[in-house]
Amino acid sequence: MINMLHESATYHKPRIFRLPRPGSFRGRTHEWFALDPGAAEHTLGAAAVFVELPKDEAAVAAKAARDIQLLGLETAAAPQDQRWWYYLGDAYDISGDCRSALKAWGSCAGLTAGWAEEGAWCMYRAAVCHSRSKEWEAALQALARGMCRHPGLPELPWYAGWVAYQAGRHREAVAWSHMSIALGCHKGLCMERIGFSHPPGKYEGPYDVLKWALRALGDEPGAAAAEVEEAAALAARNSAGAG
Repeated sequence: MINMLHESATYHKPRIFRLPRPGSFRGRTHEWFALDPGAAEHTLGAAAVFVELPKDEAAVAAKAARDIQLLGLETAAAPQDQRWWYYLGDAYDISGDCRSALKAWGSCAGLTAGWAEEGAWCMYRAAVCHSRSKEWEAALQALARGMCRHPGLPELPWYAGWVAYQAGRHREAVAWSHMSIALGCHKGLCMERIGFSHPPGKYEGPYDVLKWALRALGDEPGAAAAEVEEAAALAARNSAGAG
């Protein structure tokens, strides 16, 4: 089985199989492929990506409504499988029901025996949901919970920095941004991942937040230096083909 990167560089998906297919798909929707024991799995780099045909607004709404029903069945049948809680939250979010999405993502993050990256990403999505209503403290609490599930995702401290800046907490925004930079893919740790991703948060995003936060604090030289690094990080992302 070969996993390929989506053109947005936000996730990988099984796209190529050697026949006879070494496993089977599981689930009513948002299926996952269960490999047979001993079957090989490979992940291609950013040089080869896949594209999905876009849906119109009506098709997106219809799929979200259908997914809510099907994923309700999946979560009832397998309440300890965080995958179904994540995608149930996603379907509610697409349908505009942020409160139900938050409940589903909270259940996802609470399953600490599951995939840590997915659990953390549930809280990233929850923070975005809170931010739409300017619930800054709730967004920060969600991100902190996500970082407890997986400490290596730079998107979470990047977004925490953005939230802190929006809340007028500029020194905290600086601290969060430096944390994200240390974990990121320009001059940081850049852990290998095949799951969820927001490429700007791994590259230029924290420098952008840092720039504005330092400017708000009156540190123009620091802001100018952050702006230079922001441009360099964006160039690095483009060079890497990372979305």
